[in-house]
Amino acid sequence: MIHLTPWEETAAGREVFEMGEARGEARGEARGEARGELIGRIQMCQELMELNVDSRQELAKKSVEELQQLVDLLKARVQPR
Repeated sequence: MIHLTPWEETAAGREVFEMGEARGEARGEARGEARGELIGRIQMCQELMELNVDSRQELAKKSVEELQQLVDLLKARVQPR
């Protein structure tokens, strides 16, 4: 009977796994940076507009799309038409 080494136990398998893990980490970091930037922009706009400033924790519950919509809404309120 032929015994095959499981793919994930081979050098190539481990290398592919590590590459995937590194890509995932990079994507997570980029997404976290984008969220942090949006949260900072929202809080700055709210402060400059003398509005109640949402906490970082409250804003962190929102999706990136929701954060971007809030940034767009705040920008629209301050930009002359």
